[in-house]
Amino acid sequence: MAAQRVLGVLLGLLAAAAWVDGSSGSTEARGQSGSQEWKKAFGGQHYDVIVLGTGMKECLLSGLLSKAGRKVLHLDRNSYYGGSSACCDLARLQETYGGAPPDEALTTSLGNPQSYYVDQVPKLMIIKGKLATILMDTGAHRHMQFRRVDGALIMKGGELHTVPTTAKEATTSPLVPLQDRLQAGRFFAWINRYKADDPATHTAGVVRKTKLNLQHMSGETFLQYWQLQPATVEVAMHGIALYADQSYLTHPASELVRRMQLYRDSLMVGGSSGEPQPSPFLYPLYGMGELPQAFSRLSSVFGGTFLLDRSVDEVLYDGGGGACGVRCGEEKAFARCVIGDPSYFPAKVKTSHHIV
Repeated sequence: MAAQRVLGVLLGLLAAAAWVDGSSGSTEARGQSGSQEWKKAFGGQHYDVIVLGTGMKECLLSGLLSKAGRKVLHLDRNSYYGGSSACCDLARLQETYGGAPPDEALTTSLGNPQSYYVDQVPKLMIIKGKLATILMDTGAHRHMQFRRVDGALIMKGGELHTVPTTAKEATTSPLVPLQDRLQAGRFFAWINRYKADDPATHTAGVVRKTKLNLQHMSGETFLQYWQLQPATVEVAMHGIALYADQSYLTHPASELVRRMQLYRDSLMVGGSSGEPQPSPFLYPLYGMGELPQAFSRLSSVFGGTFLLDRSVDEVLYDGGGGACGVRCGEEKAFARCVIGDPSYFPAKVKTSHHIV
């Protein structure tokens, strides 16, 4: 469903484009090898979409659009997929960030430089999250291998502890203050029992029953109702709901509960006896740089044309100022829509901030 929603937005941008049958085979050519091969993709040809760069967003769009039958030309100035989110072996890592290439001594000590995969943007995927759902819905997961992360832990007082997600765990976890464990147990039990479409599960309280309308309650009001200690709130909001800040205070309470249930539901995937697994997270076996490659392979399967190691000399614009094609040397290709990472449009963008 998540992939369908994303695709619906994309196709809305291309409503005027004609439906084009994807070729039965994929096309990929290297820009500096076989000079005639890459020119076959140009020569004034018209595409539904031209995509510039092979970062995650660009490859996701390319894969979805190709699968929907659009004729896609995909270019990248680099000789590899992934852009700034690519995985690097040791040689490429030193080439990218400076330093001499691996010499004989380093190779003897560490082994083959190509046996290493250094993730430039290391992240985890939650198993029931949107990204994993899109991978499954589109079939891109077939082009990747995954490993479940061995555990999800929180450090307190110099020691690592398992993240509690059930009432039983909350009443015994060192992460929950002793005086708060009974109430924390009730809180976790209510979270795990709650169903948005079942009003019978909306009532909380032991003696004094209260119906919690999460849609009209802020996160701050919701947490105040449960009267949890700050340490317990920290575990629930940062360790389970995975908030990076305190924005949960102003977000709807329904979002807090949904995020906590997402964590719990992800823990339950893959168990044979109904018991939660050690972690709700997946990681691509060869790093997150595999994600752009998976969607680029999906695009290729449905007829997308890829040109790596091919610099774009100019983005072409029509009389109304809209991008309508690209020029590489003397060759041109045209499209009703041009999508690319900001580095391909230096005159159209400016840096506003950096994320480290």
